[in-house]
Amino acid sequence: MRRPRKFFSLIIILILINVLFFSFWYAFGGRNLFRNWLTGMVGTLLKADISMTDLHISDKQIFAQNIHFATKDSLISVNADNIRVSYNLYKFIFSGFKPKGVVGSVEISKPIVALNYTPKPKTRKPKPKREFKLPDLSGYFRKLTLEDGSFSANIHIPLKIVNKGNLSIEESLSNINLIVNNNKFIDIDLKANTSLGGTISVMGRLDRGRIDRAEADIAGFKPLYITHPDIRDFRSELNLNASYREPADSSAAMYMGKALIWNSTAVLLDKYPVKIPLISAEADGANLSGRLTRSTLGSSDIEADFMLRNIGKRMSFDGSALKANLDLGMILPQLSGMVHAEA
Repeated sequence: MRRPRKFFSLIIILILINVLFFSFWYAFGGRNLFRNWLTGMVGTLLKADISMTDLHISDKQIFAQNIHFATKDSLISVNADNIRVSYNLYKFIFSGFKPKGVVGSVEISKPIVALNYTPKPKTRKPKPKREFKLPDLSGYFRKLTLEDGSFSANIHIPLKIVNKGNLSIEESLSNINLIVNNNKFIDIDLKANTSLGGTISVMGRLDRGRIDRAEADIAGFKPLYITHPDIRDFRSELNLNASYREPADSSAAMYMGKALIWNSTAVLLDKYPVKIPLISAEADGANLSGRLTRSTLGSSDIEADFMLRNIGKRMSFDGSALKANLDLGMILPQLSGMVHAEA
C-alpha cells in the first residue's frame, strides 16, 4: 500500500502547487510582475528593448501577445501579433530539468522584421573568424511555424566605384511562411513573395547540423531600390535555381545552380546608359560556365562567353571568348574612334 499512498501524495502536492501558482498568477498580479521581469532580463542580456501587452502561462503553454523587440543600435526590430509555445512541464521536471523533448510546438503569427544596416568604422583589429557550423537542434522542439510574416531591409554600404559613396539597397518580402518539422531529421519549408511580384522558395533537410539537402528557387525577382552616386535607375530581373548537399561521409559538398539575369539597365556616372539583355551562369559543382549577351555601355559594347573549370582547386579558363567595341571618347574626350577587340 505504500506505493499507492506515495503516488497519491505526489498528486496532492502537484495540485496544491498548481492552486498556489495560479492564485498568485491571476489574483495577486503575478502575471504582470513576471512579464516585466522576463522582458527586462532578456532585454538586458540581448541589449534590446522588449515589450508585450499580455502573457499567459500554464502547465502546457506560454502565449504572448503584441511582442516588440528592438536592438539598442536600431539594427533589428521585430513586432509579432502573438507567439505560442506548447511544452510538457512535467517531463521537464521529472527528467531532471533537461530541455530535450520538452517543447512541442512554436507558433509565430504575423511577425514584422525590419533590418537597418550601416557598417560602423572598425576601431579594433578583427578577431580571426571560426569556421561556422550549424547547431544541432534535433530533439529540442517538434514543430515550428511562422505565418504571414514580412521583412524589410534598408542597407547602406560604403563603396568606391569611381566616386566614394554609399551603395544603398532597399528590399522587402511579404507573405513569409515557414514550417520546420523536427523529427528524425529537421525538414524546412520556406516561401515568400518579393516586393515587385517575384517568389522565393527554399526547402531543405538538416541531419544533426549537417545540410543533408537544400534547394532554392527564385522566380521573377526584381530589386526594389539600388543606388550609388555613380549608379542610378538600376533595374533588373533574376531567376535562380540552386541545390546544395553535404555528404554524410564528410566528403566535399556538392552543389548545382543556374541563374538568369534579364534586362538589366542603369545610368553610369550620370551620362552613360547601360543595357544588359541577359547574363546566364550555370554551375555543376566542378565547373562554372556563363554568357554575357551583347551589352552596351554608352556607345561601347561587349559580349562574352566563359568556362571556369576545377572550381576550388587549380582553376583554369577553358573555351572563353570576348568581343568588344570601345569608344575611345569615353576614356578621354579629346580622343575619337572605335577600338575593336576579340579574345
